[in-house]
Amino acid sequence: MKRRLSLMLAVLLPCIAIAQQPPLRLLVGFPAGGSNDVIARHLAQGMSDQLQRNVIVENKPGAGGQLAAVALRSAAADGNTLFLSNSHALAMIPLTVRQPGYDPQRDFVPVGLVAISNDVLAVNPKLLGDVRNLKGLIDWANAHPGKGSVGVPAPASDPYFGVQILARDFGGDVTPIPYRGDGPVVQDVVAGQIPAGIGSIGAMMQYEREGRVRVIAVSGPRRLPSIPHVPTYVEQGLAGYGVSGFVAVLAPAGLPTDLVRRYNRAVTRVVESPAFAAKVSELGVLPPPVRPMRLARASRRRRRPSPRWWSARDTRARDPARHSRPSHRSSPWQAPRPRGIATMTVLIAGGGIAGLSLALTCQQIGVSFKVFETVRRIRPLGVGINLQPSAVRELMDLGLGHLLDDIGVRTRDYGMYTKHGLHIWTEPRGLQAGYRWPQYSVHRGRLHMMLYEELLRRAGPDCVECGWAATGFADEGGKAVLHLRNAEGADRIERGDILVGADGIHSAIRRQIAPDEGEPVWGGAVLWRGTSRAIPYKTGASMVMIGHSGLRFVAYPISAPDPRTGLATINWIANLNYEPGQPWNKEDWNREARLEDFLPRFTDMRFDWLDVPALIAAADTVYEYPMVDRDPLGHWTVGRTSLMGDAAHAAYPVGSNGAGSAIIDARELGRAFLEHGLTPEALSAYEARMRPATAQVILTNRVAGPDSILDLVEERCGGRFDRIEDVVPQEELARHSVQYKAIAGYSVQATNERPPTIEPGVRIR
Repeated sequence: MKRRLSLMLAVLLPCIAIAQQPPLRLLVGFPAGGSNDVIARHLAQGMSDQLQRNVIVENKPGAGGQLAAVALRSAAADGNTLFLSNSHALAMIPLTVRQPGYDPQRDFVPVGLVAISNDVLAVNPKLLGDVRNLKGLIDWANAHPGKGSVGVPAPASDPYFGVQILARDFGGDVTPIPYRGDGPVVQDVVAGQIPAGIGSIGAMMQYEREGRVRVIAVSGPRRLPSIPHVPTYVEQGLAGYGVSGFVAVLAPAGLPTDLVRRYNRAVTRVVESPAFAAKVSELGVLPPPVRPMRLARASRRRRRPSPRWWSARDTRARDPARHSRPSHRSSPWQAPRPRGIATMTVLIAGGGIAGLSLALTCQQIGVSFKVFETVRRIRPLGVGINLQPSAVRELMDLGLGHLLDDIGVRTRDYGMYTKHGLHIWTEPRGLQAGYRWPQYSVHRGRLHMMLYEELLRRAGPDCVECGWAATGFADEGGKAVLHLRNAEGADRIERGDILVGADGIHSAIRRQIAPDEGEPVWGGAVLWRGTSRAIPYKTGASMVMIGHSGLRFVAYPISAPDPRTGLATINWIANLNYEPGQPWNKEDWNREARLEDFLPRFTDMRFDWLDVPALIAAADTVYEYPMVDRDPLGHWTVGRTSLMGDAAHAAYPVGSNGAGSAIIDARELGRAFLEHGLTPEALSAYEARMRPATAQVILTNRVAGPDSILDLVEERCGGRFDRIEDVVPQEELARHSVQYKAIAGYSVQATNERPPTIEPGVRIR
């Protein structure tokens, strides 16, 4: 009996001890299923046996491992949290991101090296045919301009810069497309969404065996025994890409030395075991154990960037002043220390014009931030929009004025005409009207990409994280908590001092603030929007509005004329009214339309200065958009969370002020942060300035927008007259124009006399 009890205790006591200890978290910076995740799970299983303690893998995907690294920096040095880092998070992010949120040398303690890894470049054979090497890929890309996308696991990573070296040295039209881990890269190459991609050997080789991808190059200084038929990049003439990555275990700085040694022994025993080697060999990695104090030295030797490597980097992902060539003492563990605030403090839900304008403002005034955008990749969508001088002023104060002439046209005047082409009223715009700043007509997509690319250039490629949609928020422990979900249904949370919902007319943040609001309001108007190449009319930079609310056409150029053909890109909008009860696919900017649904109604709009039917018919693509808005809210702010842009004040697009209002929101938020810090008081001050004015614009645009004069003329004379003065006196026309500008907040006097929203050079204390 005693012997049986002793045996039972021998079995149960270790289990009781394990159960009494909190689990040891092993953070991983990539999604489940990728090579890092697989290595982590094999390592965790072995470490559990060695330590007699539960070791659980916790995925914190995003920003190439940066989010997991920041989480480790924030963790207590109590032995309950480790981080399985790859070389990208440890070496490249601190060298390429202005405010990574951590300093590897200061914030982490090396525990042990787990594996040396190599990646492979694979192509889709159905798309690329018999391409079997780098030269073949370059030849294919050059024969298919604009289609040479190469997926890479993270921005500013070894593969990212490797593709840029390939483009430069081989003269190829190839572009790196950053993903969130190699798993999604492989999936898109296999599916034919992109022609080529770079990923781990384990992720790619199973599909090569099935014939669904073809591996054409491997990183590292020499061929690998597991894939001897695949030549290296160096063999194929890509000098400077003979690098391998590594995977290492890190702990928070301050972890007691005895725990570091204990964890290193556990890691070493696991990676030396034949079972672990067999499992990870399928991924194409090598498991050489290294003692903790040698890990930093090993990483320094391996990751000292060469001048050639740095010269190949995309300037959009670099701050030239910061990223000059490192000295001989530079290393991944001696990266330049981040300037300004080191932790994310402003969370921005939405990477549209509103969210990016706020991010640029935060960067300008020294406020740390992070943008989360729903789509997996930001692309230039939409058609033409207008930027009033009040918004252009703010963009110029952000240092973007020199870029506006590259993406748009300085609007000279704005004219209104009846459906028969008779002139009602024309007024100058921008500089011609006496403003100190011009008005611009631009393609929305080009403006969006200009803001995005400039933000990446200034703040680094990881300041915007795509593929995560906001689902809600909370206030917890003096922090704003943002709830996020990706397309695969994975959930996560982020914490910051302030959360701003810039997630558009269907804002999840607004839905939580106003849960009983319902869907956007549709009043029966449907817009068809497109762009066409045509000879500019009037001054060549004229915006015109023709007809009335039931039959209205708006047009303005958004590019300069081609000097060879004289053709410019003309943005146009056709508007018809229907009964509000009819069903429409509301609020979808990307719904393609059929010309027969609306063109017949505009066939009589042929004038000696503009042929409307011909302009419509010349468009490559036409989008249908039922015109909607939302009722003004009684409040935007709850605790540390507020709204901006269409999430706050979506209005009918009849006053040329939608995008401009979002830009002004961003600047007013920056002003409030400077005055009140990152506090609820700042959000209250911002709302007090912006909500009443934007509410008035929403209501005015419904009934008395700048186009209401068209309806008045149609009502009084059916659009036919000999003299407009006999229908509407000039004084009435002028008074209406002045009144709307005053309501919208962009009258000439108010705009010119208003002091800067943010004084030059001011930064938060």
